[in-house]
Amino acid sequence: MEAEVVDAVADLQRQKRAIDAALAVNRQELKRARWRQKDARRAEESIWRLTAFVSDVALIIYVLTGYSLEPAIRFLRSVGQKRRWPQKSEDELGLIVEQMFSAVDPDDIAALTDTAAPSKPAALRAAMKWVQEWGLVAWTRRLNEDKGVAPSTQAVLEKAEEIRAGLPEAARPAAQGTSAEARSRMWLRRWRSRWGGKLARIRLREDLSQQDMAEKAPEKLSIWGKSLGAETAPRNRYRNEVHKRWRWGAFCIDFKRKSFMCARILVANLVPENGSYLGAVF
Repeated sequence: MEAEVVDAVADLQRQKRAIDAALAVNRQELKRARWRQKDARRAEESIWRLTAFVSDVALIIYVLTGYSLEPAIRFLRSVGQKRRWPQKSEDELGLIVEQMFSAVDPDDIAALTDTAAPSKPAALRAAMKWVQEWGLVAWTRRLNEDKGVAPSTQAVLEKAEEIRAGLPEAARPAAQGTSAEARSRMWLRRWRSRWGGKLARIRLREDLSQQDMAEKAPEKLSIWGKSLGAETAPRNRYRNEVHKRWRWGAFCIDFKRKSFMCARILVANLVPENGSYLGAVF
């Protein structure tokens, strides 16, 4: 009898331990579920809640690019991607920028964008990267659309440096270097990716006239060409013409037809006389 009682008590104790273990597991699962709910609420509350710094940078970009929405939208989109926020449309992001601008006092905007003595120097430095890149995008698009030109890697880097040099020294981004440097080519790849560009060829739809090519020729190259005379360059042994090899390719420059000279020099830098040229396209 006593043995039966002992066995019954032991059995009850085993059941109690099993129940306690199950309850402990349930309590732990309930605690984890509460943590997940809390994290989800925090994440939901933080989505597209911009910090003061991000707002300042977006406003500076918007103002210093001539109130262009696209660069500020690109900046906000990059912030959202880094923080893994749900994607917003361009219209939604543009509305955020316009609402921020409307909500800020004009004096505060002026202080933010005062490049000589900015109220938020760190925000100005962060914005200048986007201001420089937007200037480069706008320049490339003008060449693509107005001139039918896809500028080469070196031409883009030279323009990037020109834009950079015009920015306030205290907030100026780092120099990108030359096309011979791997870091410069990497910067260009990332720049094209950020702004929706690519390396491509623009096919010329018709032959360029001498006048069209002369109009497209860079001014500094035009001046250089006009300053040369036929006696300064080597003569071609097969024809009584002067030829010169430019570092972007081999092109004929006929110094006897001086009106044609600048257009030929242009070809070496930007535009193929017939066909296409691999370069930046947006």
